Amino acid sequence: MSKNHSKINLIANFCNKACSGLILLICVPFYLEYLGIEAYGITGFYLLLSFLLVPIEAAIGTTINRQMAQLTVVENTRIEAADLLRSLEGVYWFICVLVGLSISCLSSSIANNWVQPVHLSSQEVAQAVILMGICLSFQWPNSLYSNGLMGLQKQLIVNSIQIFFTFFKSIGVIAVLAFINHSLRAFFIWHLSILILHTLTLAILLWKYMPQNRGFFRARFCRKLLEQSWPFISQTFFLTLTSTCIVSLDKLFISRYAPLEVYGCYILAYNLSNGLYLMIQPFFRSLFPRFAQLIAQKKLVDLYKLYENASQVVAVLVLSLAVLCVCFANELVFIWIRNHQIAEKAVPILRLFILGTACNGLMSLPLALQYSFGWLKALIWQNVITLILLFPMAFLFYERLGVLAVASIWFIHNLCSILILPIIHRKLIPESSNRWIKDLCILPLLAPLVLNILAMNFLPKIESIYLLMTILSCLGIGSIGFSFCLTSIFRDWVRKKFSPELLIK
Repeated sequence: MSKNHSKINLIANFCNKACSGLILLICVPFYLEYLGIEAYGITGFYLLLSFLLVPIEAAIGTTINRQMAQLTVVENTRIEAADLLRSLEGVYWFICVLVGLSISCLSSSIANNWVQPVHLSSQEVAQAVILMGICLSFQWPNSLYSNGLMGLQKQLIVNSIQIFFTFFKSIGVIAVLAFINHSLRAFFIWHLSILILHTLTLAILLWKYMPQNRGFFRARFCRKLLEQSWPFISQTFFLTLTSTCIVSLDKLFISRYAPLEVYGCYILAYNLSNGLYLMIQPFFRSLFPRFAQLIAQKKLVDLYKLYENASQVVAVLVLSLAVLCVCFANELVFIWIRNHQIAEKAVPILRLFILGTACNGLMSLPLALQYSFGWLKALIWQNVITLILLFPMAFLFYERLGVLAVASIWFIHNLCSILILPIIHRKLIPESSNRWIKDLCILPLLAPLVLNILAMNFLPKIESIYLLMTILSCLGIGSIGFSFCLTSIFRDWVRKKFSPELLIK
């Protein structure tokens, strides 16, 4: 795969995440207006339920992505890919439908015994949960087909489809809520119809790229291929299972023991912190298949160079924006929702989520590297330790510190992930330099930290929202620019561009 192809994939993933983030920023205030904070908390419960099959979703999706990526560089294996797809597809659809219908059957119990609505009736919540179960039955298989297409380097197509359906789903539901019915039932019925169309579109496309003699009707279920893939599937499953517990247990706890309004603020802060993934996921999605290809081709020197440079770029983008969000959290939340009361409750939680997500972002490419090599033991052990030690401690301190004790788990866990990075490097890339902590953490953090602290102390209070948005945008761009100037990539470029030999010539 050419460098231009890699750049196209990266740009496509950035456009997808940028459009998704922009749509989310635009739509959430409308959701709050038409549904209210309590009903918005129910949509957050849908997010929580979607975590149920994330371990299986990630294990099967990552496996098909990795296998399809290797097909582009290994000869005479496309027929095996079609049979593997059919084998994973059949098992996965069965599990998705079974779990989705189980959620729908438990709707009354969830509405009456789990969530704590004040203004919504139990019947409204139960109807919403029934629709959630059906939606999830079609949402989960989506990742199987999208990962297969990503592995085949059809990333431009996948991202274009994702942008279209995200826009259609999010903007369409605002029209439904505004002009037809502003109920949770209408919200989820619209989501269900779009999810069905989206998943079927991806399925048709993926099977289209399979060999003609192993198309949709000719591919076979193959137990042998499943057994060969099982070691990687099992490692990915267990890693994702423990990661999902870490991501969802706090929300599960808050949804059970806190008022639904507090849970809505908690989900609001979580969703806003996820904006950092706009700078993280495009690199992971575009480079993970490339890492797998380079390993299959045994081009390890190229792999190490690509990994080192991309990691520094991710660090510059993530740390620059994270510092800005932490320093100006109050202003950013108010700009987004224009509600001082909700903003005051969400900001302390948001700061902890931002710090945790920034550390998680620094580990995104090391995670892609581990997936590509099929070695995940270090992160699995770290997740197990977090579940055994951190969560019980946070729940014990909940009565004294409130939701902040629970939200702090995300930051502490991801900070510890960075500390085990030397172990990962020593195992997978022993030739790598020992300057990773300087290049990945310290240098990219210096410029944004200094710039934003100066801005906090010397900027006057700004009443105009549009002027504030302009200043914060300039701060973000300036932080990224100054931070990039401190990276080894920039220093190497300057050294090469202005070398004495070149200047003499």
